[in-house]
Amino acid sequence: MHFSDVGKIEINQRMIAWSFIVFLTIGLLLFVPDLIYIRTHQIDYPIYKGLLSNLIKFTSIALLIPLLFSCLNRLNTQNLVIRVMFFLLLLLGFILGHLILNEFIQKLAGFRPPGKTLMQLVEYASLRGLEAQFFSFTLPVLGWYLVLRIKIEKGDATLGTKPILDEPLNEILVKNNGKSYWVQLANVSHLESNDYYINLHQPNNRVDLIRRSMNEVEKQMPPYFMRIHRSHIINMHFVEGIQREKSGGSRVLMKDGKRLPISRSRYQSVKKRLISRNF
Repeated sequence: MHFSDVGKIEINQRMIAWSFIVFLTIGLLLFVPDLIYIRTHQIDYPIYKGLLSNLIKFTSIALLIPLLFSCLNRLNTQNLVIRVMFFLLLLLGFILGHLILNEFIQKLAGFRPPGKTLMQLVEYASLRGLEAQFFSFTLPVLGWYLVLRIKIEKGDATLGTKPILDEPLNEILVKNNGKSYWVQLANVSHLESNDYYINLHQPNNRVDLIRRSMNEVEKQMPPYFMRIHRSHIINMHFVEGIQREKSGGSRVLMKDGKRLPISRSRYQSVKKRLISRNF
């Protein structure tokens, strides 16, 4: 998961519904300690005021989630600095809007002194809580984003989370020692996981390195690539055959002489595809 991919989550009704359920529940639960404290110490404080404030805040966060992801989906750049600045500006603008709305609703409910103009509300809201509310908005948003991304990585659509799938790539950008260049995927024999990086193996023992996750790259590979192991994706055009081992395992024999392991769960699908030559 990389911050440069933030927002690349499909916005659908199920995800929005879960956002509202989660954050409204959090808002109600966080109000319980306040309610107990008010009751225990017999403080003269309108309970509905605190409850209303909490509900407004967490409803705003629930609304912010799809709005933020939707805007970031449309941001046509992978530049990390630009995406971070856009994220922060959008977040600050939304928080200011929330504070103004909160003041307006509190005023309508009779919890604020009458007579404030819109500009006074803006000034009062920004001075009163913009800095204080920043982290209380940022942490839930980033936390929920991480939950959704983890669900996507695991292929779990329980929360309505689906990645936005890009078109299959024909080439991939490599950055090496300050230089950037494109590598044609048709020339890549196989991809190998290497901690937080991926090795792109090519003829003449050339290996290029990219910082991506295997799950992410697998979704963008042309149809002649196939995942055979958690650490290996192969180009079927570079395959010589399959070899079974006495231990019960199996390996793909590449034309360059390399022998790559096949997961037991993937053996039949790899064998079937090689026999049918469907790639």
